[in-house]
Amino acid sequence: MNRQIAALLLLSGLPAIVACNVARGLSELLPATAGRRFDRPADDELVLGSTGEAQVLERFGRPFREGTGLSNDCVIRTLTYTYASSLKSAHASGATSARSANFDFHENSLVSYVFSSSMEKDHTDFDETIVGQIGKGESREEDVLCLFGRPSGRAIFPVTGEAGDHLLIYSYTQVRVVPRLFGPRTVVHTKHLRVTIDREGWVKDVHYSMSGEK
Repeated sequence: MNRQIAALLLLSGLPAIVACNVARGLSELLPATAGRRFDRPADDELVLGSTGEAQVLERFGRPFREGTGLSNDCVIRTLTYTYASSLKSAHASGATSARSANFDFHENSLVSYVFSSSMEKDHTDFDETIVGQIGKGESREEDVLCLFGRPSGRAIFPVTGEAGDHLLIYSYTQVRVVPRLFGPRTVVHTKHLRVTIDREGWVKDVHYSMSGEK
């Protein structure tokens, strides 16, 4: 259970060393799951620019964490949900089975959402080796969808740089907690792909990042 709690806390944004220490203290008190269970929303459940915060709260319940920030000088309110379970099969051997979801709102309208899962049932892993096949000004949105499938998330302005653009987001995070004599070692692997689509449906920008070891 220690691994599930650590993964949950890491997905919520807590530093690794703090997450592991808290997890060790709670592992004997909690069941084999951590966080509020939720499933990946269907595409038609979330409408950017239309879905409100109350609708997300009704669907997903109380969030694990709430926050406020700025994007393009606009106030963004974020709801974060996390869930981990030792009863579910993980996509990668030795990894913790976990899900996370972030919902960003501007003036009570949904402007961005990202779902990430390391569970085998609905994992959001993607093939980073084909990112180079996306061409700026050459590929269209449907080409990206054909290559990578259903996005983990989407975003519009003010999360995007310009009004009229929208983002296709692919995101995957996996957490391993490796036992050691002097305390567990937490290994976090993340990769993110953000593809900007202009108002005409052409790829405007591509940004891929990866960190940590698999």
